[in-house]
Amino acid sequence: MGSATASPRLIAPISAPAAPSLATHEGAAWVNTPPLNWQALRGRVVLLSFRATGCADADAGTRTLAARFAHSDLTLLDIHTAEGLPPATAEPSCNSPTRLDVGQKLRRAFGVRQWPSYFWVDREGLVRALYAGELVPTGPTAREVEGAIAVLLSERPANLTDPTLVP
Repeated sequence: MGSATASPRLIAPISAPAAPSLATHEGAAWVNTPPLNWQALRGRVVLLSFRATGCADADAGTRTLAARFAHSDLTLLDIHTAEGLPPATAEPSCNSPTRLDVGQKLRRAFGVRQWPSYFWVDREGLVRALYAGELVPTGPTAREVEGAIAVLLSERPANLTDPTLVP
């Protein structure tokens, strides 16, 4: 997939790779959601949050993003690389859909080398931006993150209605 940049920079759709499958591997589990796949998320912009511990909506930066885009087509999806259920997913404040990446197969598929890492997946299932490091709710990176999400939310690809083009 590549390495993350100092700030999220959008990749043109023609150059963007398809997001690796979210398929549940043996021993993997989903928390706060039934199992998800890219077909179920088609038409939504997805912010994947790769974390070693805790949940993204307990983090100030992702909580701010979730609130800012609460009434949009943005889905925040946690991917935990811990081998067991992160304690934070049992807390009432942790509501985001969470995928446990047992064996770290999904981490390897996305090429994650640092935690946390974030990947923006567009409405068609293409990885359009990536970022490694904490999301801070204020400052230039926060504006770039929100800008990237706003651009992806504004895109309305025509082929979303064509069932032959489902990834």
